[in-house]
Parts: sequence; structure tokens; C-alpha cells
Amino acid sequence: MRKILILLFVIFLNACIINNIDLNDYINEVAIEYQEGDSQFQVTQNLTLPTEVSNSEIKVTWSSDNIEVVSTEGIITRPDVNTLVTLTVTLSYLNETQSKKLDVLVIGNEDVQFFEITINVDGDEEVLIYYEPIKLDNIVKPVKEGYIFKEWIDFEGNSLSLELVIDKNTTLIAVFEEIIDSGFFVTIIIGDQEQIEYFDGPIVLIELDIPEREGYEFSHWINGQGDVLELNFQINDDISITAIFKAITYSGYYETLQGLSDSELYNKLQSLIQNYTYTSYGYARDILQESDEDPDRAENVILVYNRESVRSEWDGGRTWNREHVWPQSKLPNEISKDDVHNLRPCNPSVNSSRGNSRFTYSNGSSEYGNHNTGGWYPGDEDRGDIARIVMYMTIMWEINIDLVGNIQLFLQWHEEDPVDDFEANRNNVIFQYTNNKNPFIDHPELAYRIFGEPSDNIYLIKILESTNNLLTLNKVMLVERKK
Repeated sequence: MRKILILLFVIFLNACIINNIDLNDYINEVAIEYQEGDSQFQVTQNLTLPTEVSNSEIKVTWSSDNIEVVSTEGIITRPDVNTLVTLTVTLSYLNETQSKKLDVLVIGNEDVQFFEITINVDGDEEVLIYYEPIKLDNIVKPVKEGYIFKEWIDFEGNSLSLELVIDKNTTLIAVFEEIIDSGFFVTIIIGDQEQIEYFDGPIVLIELDIPEREGYEFSHWINGQGDVLELNFQINDDISITAIFKAITYSGYYETLQGLSDSELYNKLQSLIQNYTYTSYGYARDILQESDEDPDRAENVILVYNRESVRSEWDGGRTWNREHVWPQSKLPNEISKDDVHNLRPCNPSVNSSRGNSRFTYSNGSSEYGNHNTGGWYPGDEDRGDIARIVMYMTIMWEINIDLVGNIQLFLQWHEEDPVDDFEANRNNVIFQYTNNKNPFIDHPELAYRIFGEPSDNIYLIKILESTNNLLTLNKVMLVERKK
């Protein structure tokens, strides 16, 4: 009898242990296995979806939000265009369940043009994938302890200009210089983050990059004693400096954005600009005569791209016509084609030359046109204006930015060609008719708060470009950018 009682107790004890299984301890064991050459952001072959964890009592099941592209067995059926698929793995034990979502980007059957840049640091190589040409200066420079980065060279030992635009498979070799005692270190404190930079000679404070902080704008620097440092302050010795910020204030039309960030900021901004008054395509002719008026000649308008000043009086489109910055053929509906923010007066022959080409880099020229780069360059004077229109249209009409260019390039243009008085006035005039504004003109920092920095993670940029579900993925990008 005693042996029976002991046996029953052992069985009861084991049952209690099993019943106390915490599925959270096992959910992170589950990871998708990719075939050679594939990754989360580039799936072309079947996936291996694990069907068990280390505890055999736990049941593992999979579901897919697009079984036509990725089945629950991991079978890939490649669609015509790149498609983001969300897979959900669920662990079950008794009456308990625990789930985790995993996103994969399935590459479409259409040819996807990309190239690889191999970064060589003392023989160790890292391969980066790019889908649009990139300037060498925008590639993150590697770090080597005890050394400072000097330059990039090719296999022949030739020095490479930071202005070089790379658009094909390339190997970059990093060259460093050993840090010597004659230099000094500057400890830069931004919030609770510290970074240390080495300089081998005196610098002026204004030479440092302006620091950034979500929801704030930079005000000034202070030293370790709390003294305010002027921008002409010269640094020639070890020093610790702290960035002081002031909160970005949104008022008037933008007051509902105050205090928001990430997806809340995105949603509120979209709601704000989508609350507008419709204006017809025909009426846009009259609005453009006022919004794009030549500030030096009231009877003229400034044309986009070639920057000519011509008579504004409408003559049936012979002198100027209405250029859709985001081409008509790539807009989702008839109403979006009438959005006056997207319309600019243009020389008819220039408008015809551009057609519906995507925007791309200039290949060194400052002039507008097709410079054999596979697209249309708007010219140095209009590139920022164009970028801000494109970013506005992307959110306003929830459309795929890849149809007209590359978000990384648009952010670069936004930075290189800032808002001027003509563009600000144009935005205000259009507001009088539509009751909505292009927020990236009034608050340029919103471009970075919504889309990130020009050098942000290339894979996130690739996702943003390669999907029609921009709204969802832009929120994904916002979350990832905060990590």
C-alpha cells in the first residue's frame, strides 16, 4: 500500500511540473530556416518552418496571411511583384496558447535589379545589398579600435572620391590611420547616449554634425561645467560636450501633432492632410497662376525643372501646362490626379520629355533631364521641392513610393535642397483653396521623423519600396528605426 501511495505521489508531482509549462520559454526557439542566398528580406525559395520545440508535449502550428504566396508548409509561390507575408507560429499546450508573428518578403518574378557592395576591413568582408545607386559618402564608414578611418580604395590601391556614385558590384577596401598622441577626443553626450570622436587637429564646434533627437530640435552645446559654448568655440584638447534640445512645438494647423511619435504621429499626420477640400483639375490652372507666381514678375509663373519665367495667363497649354510630379498613370484614382499639391506649371516639351519616368540621381550634372541613369533628374534647384511633393503624395494617397523613385534618394534631396520662400509661399496659397498643406514644407523635420534618415537600414528601405502596403510598412519602419 505504501509503495502505491508513493507511486501516485510521484505521478501527481510530475503532472504538476508539466502543467506549469510556460510557453514563453519556448516561443523564441522557433526560427524560420532560409535556403542559401535567401533571408527574411529576400525570399525566393521554399522555407523550413519548424514543427516542434524542445518539449515534445507542445504543439507547433503555422498560419499565413497570404497562403497563395507562402503556404503553412513553407512552400513559396512567387507572385508577379514583391510581397510581404506575415507568418504566425502558435504554440499550444492544454488550454494555453502563445503566438509570434514573423514577416518575410517574397521577391516577385519580375527581375529585381540590385548590386552588392563588399566592405573589406583588414581582409574581413561584409556584403551589403543595394537597389538604387548610392554615393560613397553615404555608406557608413567602418570602425577599428585604436585607428581612425582615412579613406576608401579599390583593389588597385586607387583612392576613391566620396562623391563617387556606385551602381554595380563593387569591393571597397577601408584604409585606417593609427591614432597618435597628438590628437584629442571629444565626448559627445546626447540624452543618455555617449559617443567619442577622435580628432588629430583643432576643430571649431560648428564643424560637428548637428545632433538629432525624436520630437526635439537642437538648441546649443554646453561643456562639463554647464557653460554655453558658441559655435565658433575652438576645440584642441579632450573635452566632454552635451547637446541641449528644445521640444518641437506644433501649433495652428499642426497643433494635433504635439507630443506624438512613431505610428501615432504617422496616423495623425495622414488624417490631418486627408481632411481637405477637393479642387478640380481645371480649377488648378487658376490656382497655379497664383501659387507659382514669379516673385519678381507678378504676371509670370516659374516653371518646374527648367526654372523659366513665362506669362501665367492660360493659353490652352501652349506656353505652359500642368506637370504631374507623381505621374497620372501611376496614381490610384481620378481624385488623386487633381491634387494641386502634385501639380506644377511646366514647359510642354519638358513635360513630354519627362513622361512618366521615375526620378533618379543626376550622375554629376546639376541640370534637369535624363542623364542616362534610367530616370529623370529634376535639377538641383527643384530636387528638394520634388522630394517633398513625393513624400506628401505617398502619405496622402497611400501609394507605393517605388513607383516614382527611391525614398533614400528623396530624403537626400530633401536635405540638400531645403525649403525656400517660393516653396513656402506656394504651400500657403494652395492651403487657401484645399484646406490642407504639405507638412514636409512647413516642418522639414517631419520627413526624418516619418521616413528616417537617408542612411537608414537599406533593408527597411527595400521593403518600403517593394510593397503596395505602404501604410503598414511605414509603421514597421518607424518601430524598427527606434530600436
